[in-house]
Amino acid sequence: GISSPTNSTPTSVNAPDTLTFSAIATVANATILWYNSATGGTPNTITPQYTVPKTYTHWVSQKDPVSGCESPRVQIVATVVDVF
Repeated sequence: GISSPTNSTPTSVNAPDTLTFSAIATVANATILWYNSATGGTPNTITPQYTVPKTYTHWVSQKDPVSGCESPRVQIVATVVDVF
């Protein structure tokens, strides 16, 4: 198998800033895949973004374009903080 991508999402941002989930591929030219659950579900290549104050959870993996292998998923939790 291949290793998981590295989480580069900020832990929190203050509203009205946009929280953008991010991860760094550790395999050359790998595709970053976002999920709404730890298992199953449909991967999305569009990076999740939020502006509504709340805590959000996503899981991220990477897919190697050469082998077609997908890494284990990493859970990422981040919050948009309501500062008012």
